[in-house]
Amino acid sequence: MQSVLFEVGKNKLVGTLFLSPYSKSRTVFLMVHGWQSGQDRGFGLAKSLLEKGYSSMTFDLRGHGQSEGNIEEFSRKDFLDDVLAAYDQLIRHVGKEVDVVAIGSSFGGYLISLLSAQRKIHSLILRAPANFQDAHFSDSFIATHSASDAEIWELQMHLWNEAESLRAIHAFEGKVLIVESEKDEIIPQLVLLSYANAIINSDLLTYEVILNAPHSITKFPLLQEKYKDIVFKWLGY
Repeated sequence: MQSVLFEVGKNKLVGTLFLSPYSKSRTVFLMVHGWQSGQDRGFGLAKSLLEKGYSSMTFDLRGHGQSEGNIEEFSRKDFLDDVLAAYDQLIRHVGKEVDVVAIGSSFGGYLISLLSAQRKIHSLILRAPANFQDAHFSDSFIATHSASDAEIWELQMHLWNEAESLRAIHAFEGKVLIVESEKDEIIPQLVLLSYANAIINSDLLTYEVILNAPHSITKFPLLQEKYKDIVFKWLGY
């Protein structure tokens, strides 16, 4: 593990590099945590990947974990800028000739969907991904997403052309793994189906369900292991 600092705007963000000295392939991983979560949620998976010889990077979005900033001030655009900067930071350390697999949970799943339209991404892993309408993208996230009309939109199923996140998935040409938590109390299945249905080539989609899993699996080691098993099986490791 190697701590790394990088600036986005006026804020210093804290990341962690898991760099393998004997990388087995071109594949590297960028992990993006969920809303009001932190990079430590990805340490277990990152360590498991490192044991198999694969490099990865986790980081705290601004206003989260050890990164600077007041979370109430930031927009989804700001958080996407963080993800773009983290991607660029990872590339600086591992080189350009790599295949980046982006892994995002909840809010992080939404962000890496947008990332795929702006950076070269080989594959996507979306665990219980959230989704949001395009309106208020540059406004305070906290101030806008809790409005009743926004909440209703976020919990419904939508066509691929109704949101930038779904348009990005529709245009994405790599493999996508979507992982549902069966007992998710925050993100309904309809949201995940919106992502799944946005993918043009169904051969590129794998859809898995973690049985009896709530939205957050942080406190459930057995469920975390099930998630890892799903990821490693999909990756072919």
